[in-house]
This record gives sequence, C-alpha cells and structure tokens, in this order.
Amino acid sequence: MFTVFLWMLLAATPEPPPPRPDDEAAKKRFEQLVERFRRSEGLDVIGKVAQKMSMDGQDFELGQKGITHLARPLHGRVTIGQVNEQFELPPQVIIADGESVYMLDTESKQAQVLGSNLWVPFPSLELCQAWIDPKADLHAEKTELASEGELEKLTVTFGSGAVETYWLKGETLERAQSVQTHGDQKMEATFTFEKFVLTEKVDLKRYAESLPEGYEISDPMAELEADLLAVGSEVPDISVTTMQDESLSLRSLSGKTVLLNFWFYH
Repeated sequence: MFTVFLWMLLAATPEPPPPRPDDEAAKKRFEQLVERFRRSEGLDVIGKVAQKMSMDGQDFELGQKGITHLARPLHGRVTIGQVNEQFELPPQVIIADGESVYMLDTESKQAQVLGSNLWVPFPSLELCQAWIDPKADLHAEKTELASEGELEKLTVTFGSGAVETYWLKGETLERAQSVQTHGDQKMEATFTFEKFVLTEKVDLKRYAESLPEGYEISDPMAELEADLLAVGSEVPDISVTTMQDESLSLRSLSGKTVLLNFWFYH
C-alpha cells in the first residue's frame, strides 16, 4: 500500500520544464564572458558611473569617473574621481606595487595599507570577481539574453541577490548596470565605458607602480592590533552621545544585555 502511494505521489509531481533554447544561449554567453575574465591577466577600463541609493524613502545620487589599469598579481593603479552637482571631491587613488595595496591621500601625503589582496573598485561588478580570482564561483542563478539594437543585452541574477546587466558589442563591454536590494535599501549603479580591455598576457613592467616620494605609510590594522586589550582584561568605561543627543556610558549598561549594531557607509 505504501509503495503504491509513493508511486502515485511521484507520478503527480510535475517535472521541471526543460530549459528554453534562449535560456541555454544566455547561460552559454555568460560562461564565455566569465571565462574571458578568468584567463585575462590585464584589465584596463576608462569610464563613468552614475550611482543612485534609495534608503528610508530618500534618494541619494553620486557620479564617479574612473580609470583602472590593473594586472594580476598585485600590479597597477585605480583612480576614481567623485562628482556631483554640488562639489567635486579629490580623486581616490589606489596602487598595487607587487607586494601590497595602498590608498593614497594626495592632500596629507599618507599611504594607507589596504592589505595584499587585489580587488577592482571600478567598475564594482560581481563579474569582476572572475578576474580577481579565476577560481571564484559567481553563483549565477538566472541568465537572460536579448538584443537591443546592435548590442547584446545579458542580464544575470546572482546568488547574492545582485542583478547585473551587460551590453555587449561583440567582445566589447559597452555598458553595465548593477542593482542591489537589501530590505528597503536599493543601490543602483550604471556604468558607461570609453574603454574596456581584457588582455590575456601582459608585461608587468607596463603596470609597475611604486609609492610616490614623500608619502608616509600608515597601517590601521597594525595600529589597531597594537591597541587591543589583552584577553580577560577589564574593559575601560567609555561614553558616547546617542542619536537623541543623550550621553550614554558603558558602565551604565553593566549587567544588561546589549546589542551592538556596527554599520558604515561605503
């Protein structure tokens, strides 16, 4: 009786529909694109990005222009200038000298150590993970392919929830868009490229960078580790001002359950 019931249950379970030909084409096109990023050592990009962030019913907009000149492993430079209608901020400069990655503060002549892992701050796309780490699994859950004039329009939904769209002309990436949603927060970035070149084999001398003269190196992580309290030591009392403009001391929370919510604007 149980066997018959199990057979009836299995027979009633609908089979997933076979992939449509266009789904297969989109998946194959994305795999080709990812493979091209994986096997390329050099990444050269010139372009702009318009960013829009929606949070708590308010919209924030920011424009950036970027130049990326990077090569694996740990070589190159990224320059990002931030522009909006009110003001233009000093450019953000990141260099990799073959051993470490630094962020340069051109005003204070400080070189902040960011570690020894190369990443791509411009353009900030999930797709670039394939260039950063050729073994990375991008976890694409859905791919769609369409035509838009002379361009191919490839839309990819990632396991992280990010949705990215790439407009391709042959092997050239002309435009891209990234949309990320977290609760009531939404971040949208639209990239336009004057240049987007992937080079399989590079001469690292073309990407060689070194710290400019007169810059002082600062390593926040090393400084933080030096100031860490020993395990088992008593935490010193501190006071902070709340968002309600009230003073709050750590000692006043003694014996109570405290939830700390760490956040930052990136």
